[in-house]
Amino acid sequence: MQALAPDSSDTKDALFQLGATYAEMGNWPASGTIFAEILERKDMTADDKIEAYARRGFAQFQLKDLDTAERTFSTALYFFRSIEKDERLQTDFYLGLVKYQLGQIPHERFRAIPLRLPEKQMAKDMADKARLLLSAQRQYIDTIKMGNPQWASASGYQIGSLYEEFYDSFVHAPIPPELMGDANSEKREVYYEELRKKIRILLEKSIRTHEQNLLMLERLGVQNEWRDKSKLAFAKLQKMLDPSYKFDFADPTTAGNQSPAPPPPPTPAAPAGRPGSSEPGDPTVRDPQPTERAPAGPERQIL
Repeated sequence: MQALAPDSSDTKDALFQLGATYAEMGNWPASGTIFAEILERKDMTADDKIEAYARRGFAQFQLKDLDTAERTFSTALYFFRSIEKDERLQTDFYLGLVKYQLGQIPHERFRAIPLRLPEKQMAKDMADKARLLLSAQRQYIDTIKMGNPQWASASGYQIGSLYEEFYDSFVHAPIPPELMGDANSEKREVYYEELRKKIRILLEKSIRTHEQNLLMLERLGVQNEWRDKSKLAFAKLQKMLDPSYKFDFADPTTAGNQSPAPPPPPTPAAPAGRPGSSEPGDPTVRDPQPTERAPAGPERQIL
């Protein structure tokens, strides 16, 4: 296609549409290749470049190539910082995607770390998970501060999920061998009760984050999947934090198996067309421009 009219703006727009179509089909290798080709063009605006970087990085992320995706998103952010004083973007949607995905990458790495025995290994696993939780949280907070309501709601939801997922990791963690067996059931219950007290703060942090997210979305009048997910999570956490609620720990004979990560809510819809393009774009459109700064999020301390 590009060989027929390589310098045509129509060719550029058609390549963007083709790359987006491959993404909708789930053909991530083809989508990533198209956007790599687009980035070689000389007629790219700032919006074009950030969209191409964002879509290429998203394809790499979907292919589980987290290191490469992180480099692509970081390059997009570096490019934006190099031009932000001289050039104003027509939409902050793809910049929001870049920042949000820079939170998703440590979030995925956080999910991949199990809590394992012996005690020394578990202490290391806990420290690694806590470090990645804070890294993801910082990126999500940076996305919230950008002010785009759609990406702010997505990030607020994910911060709340980070704490709940950390809680679930403890629930599914293996217990010390000396607590196994029927003869040690009483000791095991004492252990579980003390653990519940220790990790309750994770649920408290999660519910506060979802509450802040819902209050922000109510002020902004945003109705989307992230709001619905935050409402469901808030209701569930209210039940779990009730003093009469007693969460069942994993069967000690199978403990150590990580709980499956919940599927993420849908990604916010892209804005109609591309800035400067005559293409109609995605029909499921919303105004991507920010209307209010969102709260910074929860404190850094974990446990």
